[in-house]
Amino acid sequence: MACRPPVGPRSAFPAIVATSLVLASFGLVGCSDSPPFEGGPACGVSIVTHTVSISLPRMVDLLLVVDDSASMAGQQTTLRAAVLHALQAVEWSEDDALSLHLGVVRSDLGVGEVASLSGGCTSWGADGRMQRAQFGDDPACDGFADAQPFLSSERGDNLALILERLACRANTGADGCGFEQPLEAALKALTPSTSDLRFRRERNGAIESDSPGQGDRGNAGFLRPASELVIVFLTDEDDCSAADYDLYADGDTDYPTVLTEPVPDPNAHCVAHANAQKPVERYVDGFLALRPNSPELLTVVVVAGISPDLLEANSFEESTNGVVSLRTDHAALLAESGMSAQPSDDPAFLLPACTRPDPADPLNAAAGFPAYPARRLVQVVQGLEERGANVQLGSICSPVDAEAADYTLNLRSVTAALSPAIAPDEGGPGFELPRPMLRDSSD
Repeated sequence: MACRPPVGPRSAFPAIVATSLVLASFGLVGCSDSPPFEGGPACGVSIVTHTVSISLPRMVDLLLVVDDSASMAGQQTTLRAAVLHALQAVEWSEDDALSLHLGVVRSDLGVGEVASLSGGCTSWGADGRMQRAQFGDDPACDGFADAQPFLSSERGDNLALILERLACRANTGADGCGFEQPLEAALKALTPSTSDLRFRRERNGAIESDSPGQGDRGNAGFLRPASELVIVFLTDEDDCSAADYDLYADGDTDYPTVLTEPVPDPNAHCVAHANAQKPVERYVDGFLALRPNSPELLTVVVVAGISPDLLEANSFEESTNGVVSLRTDHAALLAESGMSAQPSDDPAFLLPACTRPDPADPLNAAAGFPAYPARRLVQVVQGLEERGANVQLGSICSPVDAEAADYTLNLRSVTAALSPAIAPDEGGPGFELPRPMLRDSSD
């Protein structure tokens, strides 16, 4: 008899199915002791299979990438509360085994060893390392400093307290570099040093530095091989991850500036010299490389400078297997004039994509929080979706309830993206792993 136990399909969150092997001697005369196939049972041994489901923890690794530049000063006052509210709105099931890793990284990667056109810039910035405490001054977060670069939660832990600590870490302050590099910061935070992907700084054609990722160094242990990886970007300006660090330099470079003192606008400078930035394909490829052959295990959320009206006009409901989700036509959104950088009356500054009123002074237009077109970030989301990843867009200008004059930041898009990652798969997990269990024939 030649047979093998069946192996079922694989899914992201496994349940192991144990297979029992029952041995019985048939006393066959002249039967050879050699098994009928390599690795199989010997002649005279029968196989009976039984299945026992053993649920393994669902693993979710959540990384928040937060803009810590001066332009976020107004947003930071309510960001902790908004992040906490979004996390609390997720239906965390206490019945399911759930293993969480939770981290925060800042958009500041520094500008190298030169004077910068923007304030707040150091040589290396946060360098893709996850932060262990708040960088802001929220008194509710005093004492919430941790030795580890990320937080973790297992079944039975006080998840509510852990989410509060994560929200405090999201209070990154607003003293970071005005040249935001959220895409490069996230990629460096997660990429292991063993990867061929490098984080090179060039200046005027010469290599200034060539460093590896922090995935197995400063942030070691955060990203697990079989987890659902969720990356959330929170920023009011577009990404400006440069290939040539002369873009950031104050002096005689190939990138003439229209910046004016005393309040320069680095965002306008980046838009004027888009050719100096790293291609968006680097980030599509780089994030997918973190989940090789499993793009369904990657979810990327961008909450940035996108007009809520444009986002609504270019989104639609889609039903898959009875589940209704909101999808965005990224190509149509990017074709909108409001998603392209446009100069204001002062050529040193751009027109915002949207503005959220200050919750403390909503009638004062000058006190609002402007956000600028997040074109590169949306292009990355578009590329990821085309290759099978899960994506979600949100506007950092979205209020909780404008009709009720509640202009607190609404992060419903974060809740919407996290909920499917947390919720159990319909019908339960489907990964089956055969495991032989030998039993004596006399039983």
